[in-house]
Amino acid sequence: MKKLLIPLLFLAGLACQAQFVSSVFTHVGASGFTIVNHTSASGTTGATVSTSATPINTTGANACFVAVGGYALTIPGGTTVTDNKSNTYVAVPTTTTGAVTNVVLFYSKGLTVGTGHYWSASTSSGGYMAIGVLCVNGSILTGGADQENDARPTASTSVQAGSVTPTNTNQLVLNVTGVDNSGARVSSINSGFTLIENVAPSANNYGLGFSYLIETAAVAQNPSVALSATPSNPAMAINATFKNH
Repeated sequence: MKKLLIPLLFLAGLACQAQFVSSVFTHVGASGFTIVNHTSASGTTGATVSTSATPINTTGANACFVAVGGYALTIPGGTTVTDNKSNTYVAVPTTTTGAVTNVVLFYSKGLTVGTGHYWSASTSSGGYMAIGVLCVNGSILTGGADQENDARPTASTSVQAGSVTPTNTNQLVLNVTGVDNSGARVSSINSGFTLIENVAPSANNYGLGFSYLIETAAVAQNPSVALSATPSNPAMAINATFKNH
């Protein structure tokens, strides 16, 4: 009887070890976001802008975020985003309306990806547009932004969108900042954010800064975006957080 118990206990131990290894592996695989690729483009004075001249490879991404800025855009309903892979993009709702400088943040999850990927944006009013794109892996495939805040404070050499506090750890926090074409541009961002795309303003387009932070703790974020000068019109900024799988 003792001889029979020994191999049974050995096999049970192996089963426990296998279960433990599987659990650890799953946890590591769901640890957070990975940046896959990004791009940006400036438009003309018209009501469209496209990254078709600089397509990117988005293989491995399961979500793409598209920031659009410009003059007197109808936000968010009058501005739309499409791509050449027939994906659908949804605008993150904002509370800031009116005025001159506007920005909109779009997302698409569980989308078709691959080589030669590019995006286009259009608006029913205004123009002078700029566009920035960030594609990632690690997003949950349902729901929109977990938290969002936006603002267009008095014109100065810095701008903040307002505080956002993710409801759980390992979230992706995005900042979008738009400036007019009077000479100011986004120059930097603090609080550990990475300025991944920075479209300079010109006679044909407004400026756009697109930044991200991958959090390791669910703490409040309200980065300050520094501008190279005080714009003629107040800049607008958005902070938004997105859950990981």
